[in-house]
Amino acid sequence: MCPYLQSVTINNMQIYIPALSALLGVFIGAIVSMYVARLQFRANVVSKYRQDWIRELRDTIADYQSIVGRLGLMKYARADGETHKDVRDTIERLILTSNKIALMLDLSDSRQNKLHSLMIQIRVVLEKLEKEENFDTIAALANQINDVSRDIFLSEYGKAKQGK
Repeated sequence: MCPYLQSVTINNMQIYIPALSALLGVFIGAIVSMYVARLQFRANVVSKYRQDWIRELRDTIADYQSIVGRLGLMKYARADGETHKDVRDTIERLILTSNKIALMLDLSDSRQNKLHSLMIQIRVVLEKLEKEENFDTIAALANQINDVSRDIFLSEYGKAKQGK
């Protein structure tokens, strides 16, 4: 028999087992703590990026809605010297802002897809603007954009709050 095993007695085992258990507990505790900290760090990073995305999207949609409102005001301002070039420049800025929003959206999400669809409808109406006055249609679509945007922000804020 091995000389080491012969020296292990019941009294020695009563010393070694608790010491080994404590050592094992320390290692397991450290591993679990590192795992939980890693998950928490990842959740915080994802949540921060989602909040930044929400803020940027909100500001860009507000800019978009401001431009749509300006187009509505141009209906009345034409008599005050608003030129065709001014209208075209505003439409150009609206399309640029619309494209920026579209690039920020996840079109597989039904609400974000609806927002994109409403912006496309406004663009279609603007293409017909030369022939007829469709400002009321644009205003109605802009109101729908506000409603859909609110739903998106509430949903995404909830996800950010959960760390998703």
